[in-house]
Amino acid sequence: MKSGFKPHKNGVSLKKVKNDNKKSILLIGILVLFISCYNTISGKSIKSNLVGFILGIGFVLRYFELNKLSK
Repeated sequence: MKSGFKPHKNGVSLKKVKNDNKKSILLIGILVLFISCYNTISGKSIKSNLVGFILGIGFVLRYFELNKLSK
């Protein structure tokens, strides 16, 4: 199967990611950030919330990276 774009080094072209996938990445990132902030405010374990916060930021940054590459 031959297509008109070169794949990324892992076999997936970042420019061909669909908008639905980008929106779900952003939604997951915002949800993880919200949950980690809520748990921190309510006094739950700070270490796991820090990991969740970092993951959430990673998802949000990934969304903006994919948005930038698709233009």
